[in-house]
Amino acid sequence: MYANALFDFIERSPAAPLALHTVEERLVKAGYQKTAESLIPSLTAGKYYFVRGGASIVALCVPEAPARAVIAAAHLDSPALRVKEGASRVGAYVSVPVERYGGLILYSWFDRPLSVAGRVLLSTESGVEERLVNVDRALAYIPNPGQQAPNNAATGATFNMAKDMLPLLSIGGAEGDLLSAVAESIGMEKEKIVSHDLIFYVRDKGTLAGRGEELLLCPRLDDLACAYAATEAFLTAKDTDTLKVLALFDHEEIGSSTERGADSNFLSGILSPFMQKYGAPFFESSLLVSADNAHAVHPNHPELSDNSKTPVMGGGIALKWSASHSYATDARAAAVFKTVCERAGVPLQTYQNRADIRGGSTLGSIADTHLGILAVDVGIPQLAMHSAVESCARADVKAMVDAIRSSLETKIVRTENGYAIG
Repeated sequence: MYANALFDFIERSPAAPLALHTVEERLVKAGYQKTAESLIPSLTAGKYYFVRGGASIVALCVPEAPARAVIAAAHLDSPALRVKEGASRVGAYVSVPVERYGGLILYSWFDRPLSVAGRVLLSTESGVEERLVNVDRALAYIPNPGQQAPNNAATGATFNMAKDMLPLLSIGGAEGDLLSAVAESIGMEKEKIVSHDLIFYVRDKGTLAGRGEELLLCPRLDDLACAYAATEAFLTAKDTDTLKVLALFDHEEIGSSTERGADSNFLSGILSPFMQKYGAPFFESSLLVSADNAHAVHPNHPELSDNSKTPVMGGGIALKWSASHSYATDARAAAVFKTVCERAGVPLQTYQNRADIRGGSTLGSIADTHLGILAVDVGIPQLAMHSAVESCARADVKAMVDAIRSSLETKIVRTENGYAIG
């Protein structure tokens, strides 16, 4: 269940602006109206969504008298190779200068068909026009240094971004550079392109694997699998007296500290008028569910994990903990979320890093710094995180949809000594 729909979502979302467009199409079909942030204080009951920076989106399903907010959050960006200005020529070869976006595993990108997606800004008579781009064909690839060089994957050596990771675009007398191909794909002249925000992405399609086809192999599972699950849950959750919120951010892979990242005022600015209007009962009964994939125990390297607190693929979603609070989960929020999952029959596991290995982080604590509400970080257990192709269990995608949907439907009420959960 959900596997083919997830594969389609990811294939249509090779870059964050296109992922936003994919989500936006679903919201519009479900009756949501694009709204300016300046109109938030005057909103009445209804369905709304807001876009910032062309790559982050927040949607609201507002009841008549909201008693709380439950927020399903994830991110739309993935590790990639960002296109720099210009083209590099080495002899007869034309290659494209790139820089690392996020913590991608470099050697996994060698010898794979690559294409380019994102957006360009075009010159018009009235100013500039933004246009989404997905060239959607095998446009380039990064040739592995192979046995001729000592710094190949077999040696375990690191790769040089400026030398080893240049996508090869053409050879010999092939005409045109990268922007020519981009302009051609949208039926425009190259000279009209004023600036661009483009990445290279791998063109591998999602596929089922395993003896019982229980595994998913796909690019960008981190974090489009959770973005898909959050969107699906948000659109299928029953209406209650909860203000349902979907928040999908850009720039998580580079720290979230941008105008449209989780560290901005985008989400808090949208929710603040509701918190001010409905006061402490609303604020104290609200919940943020931040969904970003988690490391599953590796079948060949279990020593990399905390053996007692590492989830397995197919065992349910992971509730993520960190003493440094790089994950938002604390005891109170965990108790509420565990109760929600238990009552909904959603399998739940625990994720913690080995005490002697530095772990990652995600947007939960960052976003909640601006909100100050109950918050948990959860994820779909996966292998090969930040590789060009990642893997997870199809059952855990369903579990994530069910967990977020149940959170959006559950009535949470702050009491004197805890929380009433119904």
